[in-house]
Amino acid sequence: MARKPQRSVEAAIIENIGPVSIQELLAMPEDRWGMLRDRITGQHN
Repeated sequence: MARKPQRSVEAAIIENIGPVSIQELLAMPEDRWGMLRDRITGQHN
């Protein structure tokens, strides 16, 4: 049985970009989302 999610992300605040809603993230083209994902991942390494 799958666990129920404990949290839901509704928005993110991205450095040098500002707040981004989940609707905006889902509507982004894959290359734009990939760029943001790479920046987020790079900040944690």
